[in-house]
Amino acid sequence: PDFYVLAGEARDYYWPNIAPRVTQADRRARTCDGDFDPAWIPSTLWYHDHAMDLTGFNVSRGLAGFYLLFDEREEQLIAGKVLPDSFQGIDIGLALTDQRFNADGALSYDFFDHNGRLGDVFTVNGTVQPYLEVQRRKYRFRILNASNARVYQLRLSSGQPILVFGADSWLFPKAGVVKSFEISSGQRHDVIIDFRNAPDEVFLENIMSQSSGRKGDGVDPSKPTPLLKFVVRGTAVTDDVTIDDGTIIRDQWAPISDNEVVATRSFEFDRSLGAWTINGRFFNPRRADALPELGTTEQWTFENSSGGWWHPIHTHLEGFQIKNLNGNTPPFERSFNSDLVNLHGGEVAKVLVKFRTFTGPFVFHCHNVEHEDMRMMAVNDPRPVGQPSPLDGETRIDPDVSGVVPRSEEHTSELQS
Repeated sequence: PDFYVLAGEARDYYWPNIAPRVTQADRRARTCDGDFDPAWIPSTLWYHDHAMDLTGFNVSRGLAGFYLLFDEREEQLIAGKVLPDSFQGIDIGLALTDQRFNADGALSYDFFDHNGRLGDVFTVNGTVQPYLEVQRRKYRFRILNASNARVYQLRLSSGQPILVFGADSWLFPKAGVVKSFEISSGQRHDVIIDFRNAPDEVFLENIMSQSSGRKGDGVDPSKPTPLLKFVVRGTAVTDDVTIDDGTIIRDQWAPISDNEVVATRSFEFDRSLGAWTINGRFFNPRRADALPELGTTEQWTFENSSGGWWHPIHTHLEGFQIKNLNGNTPPFERSFNSDLVNLHGGEVAKVLVKFRTFTGPFVFHCHNVEHEDMRMMAVNDPRPVGQPSPLDGETRIDPDVSGVVPRSEEHTSELQS
């Protein structure tokens, strides 16, 4: 978050575009050179500006985009006409953003609203009141909630089910059917919509009411908000793709076993002094809040202790599998690989996460980006055993490398009874 690219400057990055490597038994090695893990090959990624303290404002300006990857298995499914082909215009990304405008048409942003920015104008891929002409066939839609704080509960106006076969960065082991699904800030859902027997007009609708950035007010099917109109044309395609309920997708997916866990950590998301904390501390980019051993698996507990507020908790680099959500099995669309779990007021999620391939530091945070800016973020710094982290909260940093001031003092909230 503090590796700024300042005005007039540039920074080059190298992206290997690989799945995590399974770490060899000798965890003292400083590199991971085992086999790639096919259960965690990414598909639908996205990126956005992540500047510390300014993420909310910059994301509201549209500094975000999709980043799609295709591996051999996904190409096999496309070639076998199981999944739609992106080169045929039937694999489409849909970025949902709610916007607010000033009287002169400029985008509005209130730097003093720390609840979470909500807009009163809904856009898809930056377009107000959009429509899309579709054929009578199955389409793949990669739905991204790119809003700052808006939570959606999505359904189709026709009442037909939606086939879900991926969430966040990864494809499921098999496809499944849902009538509607919740998608919070930062989440993605890879879905199939079948227009073969659909009416001439179908709307993608939101049925989650929300009056502030604090949380959703609840699902109200009687008050849908249309987000995108599909205009359905022509006759049904005869050689359509074959994906359906139960179709095997990621054929080498595997659950993380409890037997792999070597450590447990708990993180409490709370409110303090008008801002947001994790385990009672405000974010400090020079302090490591978790030091997992590279090549191991841990169980993390995320607890929302901030009253009625909702917090979508997102981890960088490695995703996780949700073991249980508030003591219950998660819904189908959250039952496999994820990198974000939305915690309603008082909810607790237990997740299993592996640390492979790369050392840190990385962050994890609330993806209501105004909460993130107001310090609900922490540093996770996986390291080989015996290798210390430089993030002790005080060590001077080379400003030519990081682009920030060379020293960051410890700042924590001292909660007094």
